[in-house]
Amino acid sequence: MATLTHADYRVVLNYYGVYNKKMTAKQTKTAALDILANKLCRCIKKVGDDKQAIAVCKNSVLGKKSLKNGRFTCKKRPKLLSDSKNKQPLLKTRKRLAIKNKKKTRSNRSGSTTRNSKSRVNKVKRRK
Repeated sequence: MATLTHADYRVVLNYYGVYNKKMTAKQTKTAALDILANKLCRCIKKVGDDKQAIAVCKNSVLGKKSLKNGRFTCKKRPKLLSDSKNKQPLLKTRKRLAIKNKKKTRSNRSGSTTRNSKSRVNKVKRRK
């Protein structure tokens, strides 16, 4: 397991759509850690505050991006805490992060009204 580099933190910020060109290395690291901690804590609160919720959310927020953490807290402010063994809040499980671009949702098209006009209900109304 290796520690994350500045480029890795930039990849995380790009994935979540945060502009990071003018950020320093320290700002980049704190912003990425803050985003991941918030995601993790929000997920745990939605699923439920038990051990299974923590395992599910750790896997979905960190594990699928090939990241691993030691300790975290959600009490006052969500934080990823550095582990006493590794001295880093996050570690990579692979050489390169497995973060791919998010799937973009379809925007509202102007053709959506034509889709409704082809419905069965509208055809029945037109016959009368």
